[in-house]
Amino acid sequence: FFNEKVGVVFCEHELVDLEKKLLDNEKWENQKQIKFKKLNIFSGFPKVMKGLISPSCALIRRKDCISCMYLTNNLLSKKSYAGVGPDWLMTAFPIFEYQYSIHILTPLVKFGFHQKSITIDAQKEFNSKKARKFRAAYAGARLYLIISVLIRNLNLEEIYFFIEETFRKFKLFIIKGKKRKDIR
Repeated sequence: FFNEKVGVVFCEHELVDLEKKLLDNEKWENQKQIKFKKLNIFSGFPKVMKGLISPSCALIRRKDCISCMYLTNNLLSKKSYAGVGPDWLMTAFPIFEYQYSIHILTPLVKFGFHQKSITIDAQKEFNSKKARKFRAAYAGARLYLIISVLIRNLNLEEIYFFIEETFRKFKLFIIKGKKRKDIR
């Protein structure tokens, strides 16, 4: 599925409770048919905005992953939470950057969880300080991506440069006018 037009290929997953009995005979069924959906920015947007696509379930270009992982602080929120944000960003960014994404609907990954994991612990009480900090970290990453995409697509950078250049020329005009006045 992965090619130059596809930014990310990601699959569904299953959760396995590590605190309950794990069955040795629990095996992967051989998948006879893998079901998938091709997404574009419009169909991918709701998927990434409502939750995390785990990087462990995704195939992402190295350059895209690195550029998102080096966003080590949350630029739009004062809150941070143990690396939360860049993990979301590196799977969400390609949905906006490339023509397509592929969502494999068939679960191909199993995750073990326990009550003391970062994600479970942070979400135990919805209004707790930890939970708010956790949600704020993801919200900051989501806002960062949305604002970045808007700036790029609305060409706001060019508008900014136009305003900056206009002020610079105006400032030079004023300075030249002052010099002429001083000479007289």
